[in-house]
Amino acid sequence: MKFARFGPKEGEAPKGGACLSSFVIIRKNDGILLVKIGQPEIWAEKWCLALDHPERWKDRWQIPCSYLKFGEHPDQAAKRVMEEQLQIKAYELRRTLVKSFAAESSIYRGETHWDICFIYEASVSGEPKPQPWFSEIRFIPVSEAQKLDFGRSHGEILAALGKPEL
Repeated sequence: MKFARFGPKEGEAPKGGACLSSFVIIRKNDGILLVKIGQPEIWAEKWCLALDHPERWKDRWQIPCSYLKFGEHPDQAAKRVMEEQLQIKAYELRRTLVKSFAAESSIYRGETHWDICFIYEASVSGEPKPQPWFSEIRFIPVSEAQKLDFGRSHGEILAALGKPEL
């Protein structure tokens, strides 16, 4: 059995990689806010998008999110999503769920990739406005969103929204 502790004595990090991310769920009526990436170089700099694997995000929907910076608390990453990515200043955040997913890496075939996802619900005043780093941003009913083509692990996050703990 391996534990999530990595170092020279404890073993190696998963060969398929590991990601720590904060996701922000914003609801309006029966919809959830989803975005598509535009200007990927800005995403790479601010929210750690892998530019060398565009098939994982290009033209695909995703939930507003960011990888954690090394040593950053998940709450701070969620605040960065609200203030920098969505440009929303008046909000309340509540962490509602932490999900852990392990599956075959889409990049390193045959290896296991591990995602730890901190999921937040946000109450906002007003609506997020389009930004240059989005090619599209809109509220989509959850029932419709479940049928969309998601990039990265965002489909698993969407599936978790129907669970009673959220």
